[in-house]
Amino acid sequence: MGGNIMPSLFNLTSLQTLNLAFNMFNQLSAVLRSDLEKLANLTHLNLSNSGLLEGQVPISISRLTKLVSLDLSQDFHPHTLKLEKPDLGILIRNLSNLKQLYLDGVNISSSGTKWCQTISDSAPGLQTLSLRVNTVVNLESQ
Repeated sequence: MGGNIMPSLFNLTSLQTLNLAFNMFNQLSAVLRSDLEKLANLTHLNLSNSGLLEGQVPISISRLTKLVSLDLSQDFHPHTLKLEKPDLGILIRNLSNLKQLYLDGVNISSSGTKWCQTISDSAPGLQTLSLRVNTVVNLESQ
């Protein structure tokens, strides 16, 4: 699939799973920023390698409080997506149901060395954490 996402997608307010991975969409970060939170019943969101996200992760993702699985991985263009404003803490603070978090190739450097504490405080039930191709990973004692 490619091209543009139709705004009517965001009228599917009962939608629980949305997988747009590996599609060649035009950059639509503005649409995602304004309309994504309309999908309040989402439990699984996969935007990995979709061309939808460039620059900053939309804060609207943090308002999807029912999310169990979130994949923002960027394997094709690592480090083009970053977590600064919102940073990692702000992004997952409201995602207390999160069990799976995939941030492969996402720049989380603004979280400094406290990224692990941030995740354990905000998502204590997390079962899967993937940070492949991520240069900020620091597994030393924090």
